[in-house]
Amino acid sequence: MRAVRYCEIAPAAPLRGVVDAFFCFAAGAPAPSGARRVTRSASFASADEICPALFADARASIVFDFSGSWRVDGLWRPGAEPGFAIGAMTRGRASAFSPRVHAIGAYLRPGRIAAMTGVPARELTDRIVPLAELWRDARELGERLTDARDDALRVDLLEATLLARAARVPTPHALLDLPALAGLVERSGGALPIGRLASGAGVSRQHLARRFRDELGMSPKTASRLARFRRVLAAARPESWAQLARDAGYADQSHLIAEFREFTGQTPRALRSADSFHPFL
Repeated sequence: MRAVRYCEIAPAAPLRGVVDAFFCFAAGAPAPSGARRVTRSASFASADEICPALFADARASIVFDFSGSWRVDGLWRPGAEPGFAIGAMTRGRASAFSPRVHAIGAYLRPGRIAAMTGVPARELTDRIVPLAELWRDARELGERLTDARDDALRVDLLEATLLARAARVPTPHALLDLPALAGLVERSGGALPIGRLASGAGVSRQHLARRFRDELGMSPKTASRLARFRRVLAAARPESWAQLARDAGYADQSHLIAEFREFTGQTPRALRSADSFHPFL
């Protein structure tokens, strides 16, 4: 089996409010070099060391899979075109890829999927959609990316495309900047009460919920649950799952385990004991 490497790359300054990070995930190829700032990198002897599950996530993604090897239960089977958009995910899905995996993509910040795809986020929630259904130039971009000499150039090309789309995005309404509100939820680890979020934005809870579904693809409550879950997921291996559950604001350890099952498809102990890599871990 060939060695596999995963890395995340910082976006250019004009895209930092839209793209969380670009990523490259490939077998048998060197990490991107040059002027790109790699913010995270990991290498593995084989694809067997990587957890391929699709976790729940408030972020959407734009992905190009050049190996045609990635499959997600009930959502995606590779076709002739490499590009697809992953909407916000409210639950985990089992997935698999072959040892020859080769993909690049961009993690979009919460609330930016509509601006980058041209459709309301709610239409993509828990879905994976061919990019050609959303972008008129998706096939041409896919060909250029496939023909590019290396992943550094592929990231450059994808970034240029997103920059052009971002330039056409209207300025967020001063009263209710959904990406900013989503950022507050994320930074609070899901601890910010929904009523306080709505009152701080000067809108009703109902209006806030409607805007969250349209632009984030999920309700404020689900976004808060995911933010809390992501904070727990990023924690070091705990000595006590019960204590971690209490510290994170879960009712009890059973509540935490139920969230893990829903958002990853696994229990926390099984996920940690597997000792496999996942971008969220």
